[in-house]
Amino acid sequence: MFGDGVERLGMSINVLKNPIEFGSKENDPVKYEFCLAATENNRHLNAMAELVCLLDDPQFYYLLDTSQDPNEIYDYLSVKETLLG
Repeated sequence: MFGDGVERLGMSINVLKNPIEFGSKENDPVKYEFCLAATENNRHLNAMAELVCLLDDPQFYYLLDTSQDPNEIYDYLSVKETLLG
């Protein structure tokens, strides 16, 4: 049985091997997917703001594209003190 709501702030990141075209000239192809889970009604807004900052960081994309170890990305986020609560 599933509980109600989210127990703690979380984020998942997927890097697609085969990017998807959705028909958007400005945004295609889509290579990265991000999912946020927040414990409080407005906490997701802070997480989204932190994610937007990461999306301006070329090093973040480099790690997403080259890392074979999810812990490397987690460590990078820990150092930047973003999205980890």
